[in-house]
Amino acid sequence: MSKAASVVTTLTVSDPATFTTVLHSLYGPVHKELRSQLFALQMQIGAADADDWQQRADIHAFADNLHRHLKSHAGHEERWIVPVLIEHAPEVGEVLEAQHEAFEPILNSIVELAEALAGAEETDEASHILEVLHLDTSRFIGAYLTHMDIEERIAMPMLERTLGPEGVMELHENLLGGVTPEAMAQMQAFMLPAMNPHERISMLAGIRAGAPAEVYEGTLMLAGSVLKPAEMHALEAALLATAS
Repeated sequence: MSKAASVVTTLTVSDPATFTTVLHSLYGPVHKELRSQLFALQMQIGAADADDWQQRADIHAFADNLHRHLKSHAGHEERWIVPVLIEHAPEVGEVLEAQHEAFEPILNSIVELAEALAGAEETDEASHILEVLHLDTSRFIGAYLTHMDIEERIAMPMLERTLGPEGVMELHENLLGGVTPEAMAQMQAFMLPAMNPHERISMLAGIRAGAPAEVYEGTLMLAGSVLKPAEMHALEAALLATAS
């Protein structure tokens, strides 16, 4: 068997009958948002015009902002989730902790490349940096997708077995408590279009039930700005039907 073939054979397709579904995932919607942002950055880099200074500046701003977001995301996990895993499933918690540490210098390098791209004075230089940035970002995204896969397939079922559904919900509240309103709005701008209809309804209904009215109204306005008209109409109709 060739080396290439051996790599391909390590990829498997899940059997739905053996996949563990949890009652409440700490990762699901957030990881949809992260995948959406990562893919958006990759597409922006891949389609960029090296002659266009504004496009290059936008890539730098996007990369820098996403780096801050991923660093904050990892920080919340390190504070609330990883310690539980290390206590009850150290073989999983220690792997995730090590991956967080390994990602940080890679992200720093990507942001530095994006900064060099924004400051490049010649088109040839910008084209070269774009090519390297495209490949490095793609490689990082591949590693980060695998990291999130471990969290969703392995870590989350372990957390539910260890803490129970109520313990998971308490952990979720702790995680949300560490997110600023500004960061939450940024997350939701990518999260809402990436969610399925049931997830959107559940999230908005939860905000309506547990948050001040102005927070709910603000989230609804944000949803209207990022969802397609048909998606927004369906969301509003479902929320109206579930209103008490």
